[in-house]
Amino acid sequence: MAEQISILDASGTHYTSISAWVAAVQQTDWSTSPDNPVLEIYKGDYTSLGGGVDILPSEADIVFGGFTGLSNAKRALIRVPVSERHNGWFGSGVRVEDATWGKVYIACGDYCDVEGMSVKLTNAQTYAFRSNGINEIRGCLGQAHQASFELNRYYTYGGFPTAINCVAHNSSVGFGSPSNWLKMKIKNCNAVNCPTGFSLSYGGDADLQNCLAISCTTAFTLGTNGAETRLISNNASTDTSTAGTSPVTNVSLVDGVDFVAPSTNDYNITATSKLLNTGVDLSTEFTTDITGAIRG
Repeated sequence: MAEQISILDASGTHYTSISAWVAAVQQTDWSTSPDNPVLEIYKGDYTSLGGGVDILPSEADIVFGGFTGLSNAKRALIRVPVSERHNGWFGSGVRVEDATWGKVYIACGDYCDVEGMSVKLTNAQTYAFRSNGINEIRGCLGQAHQASFELNRYYTYGGFPTAINCVAHNSSVGFGSPSNWLKMKIKNCNAVNCPTGFSLSYGGDADLQNCLAISCTTAFTLGTNGAETRLISNNASTDTSTAGTSPVTNVSLVDGVDFVAPSTNDYNITATSKLLNTGVDLSTEFTTDITGAIRG
């Protein structure tokens, strides 16, 4: 299936904001189109739009949804191409850096995915990414006051909001939701310096696999009433906290032991790290890492 790509760049179709692109493509009935709606965002000089080089113009409460004719086979996507991405570092690549009060940056609806975005909200904003739809947030970095990645689909609805290969930093909750009766999937994600790293909702089905809590006050909060369907395994922490089967605990924060250099926020694992080969194989679901590189 083809993609109808719009480019937020002077070299292609130029929208003054992500919201402007969303409003434009909402006018199409995608069930009758051979294409998928895709917004591809490149580096550039956005000073004329109120931003700086490589930094997107600030927007409040982008609602990525409201499209006609989308389905699991016909999905919308906002992405940063691999060559322009953050490469796992805040302050790199195409990004959002904002100090405005009370933002929800990207709120995803059904069948709307986000890939390769970096959102750092530096005041007391609410969320970087929020999802209550059937969608995937992939390869993204998030920092916000309340939650970096708020996943909150009500338990009686079909489908899941899913975070894959994402990193949350300095947020009250890294991933999930402290509310009840919500469902979510979180896979291959890291929460760093968060009071709560991962929070699964009481009464909600959930997957939590291959996730790592680094220097979190509470690594995992697994709210449950015992009736949920859950797949929780192969998660790790830098303390003694565990979540599900096959956990890895006490991951070292000494430079060169399990990570290259935690002292400078380099959490790439070393060749002798205890984390090597401890994850569950998720290659049937995705094959790239947070940088967009093919996983070996």
